[in-house]
Amino acid sequence: MDINNHVYIWVTEIDSFNDGTVLNGMAFDGEYGFGKEDIRNFSGSLAALSEENKVVFEAELSTVHIAGKGTLWDVNVKNLPNVPFLLTNNIKLNGPVRQKITLSPTDEALAIFQRDNEGAYPVLSKNLVGMLEHTKEKDIIIGFTDENEKFVGSERLEFSEWGFEVGNITVE
Repeated sequence: MDINNHVYIWVTEIDSFNDGTVLNGMAFDGEYGFGKEDIRNFSGSLAALSEENKVVFEAELSTVHIAGKGTLWDVNVKNLPNVPFLLTNNIKLNGPVRQKITLSPTDEALAIFQRDNEGAYPVLSKNLVGMLEHTKEKDIIIGFTDENEKFVGSERLEFSEWGFEVGNITVE
């Protein structure tokens, strides 16, 4: 799935700060989450997709730097779903689909998994944008697809941030 020119942020924490809502999480593009190099704000329709629901709203979203926390996102919306959720301007997305998978990792992916032991990674495939939750015991994909697309049980994944292949997956 093409993430260029779209907002894709996996939100893992919400805080209030100076009368605003500050989000912490992971950008899918390896930069600021806005789908273009050096872009640090967005104004328009956003969707917050969680396991409970999909909320669409108009908002102003920008980066903010907070001492001791780093670069986060500031949004002028108060009523957001419980974390974690995907924040995107691709309001056609459906999901999430939470599925245990079998992963056949590439050598590069295996090196990352051995380095980190476990972690969450933004990933892409032809029809999916999502998070790969990797532990020594299991791999889970939390995936989102466009309205007319289906999650395919055997797809090639790539790390969205680094652009190299994770490996092939099979749905269990």
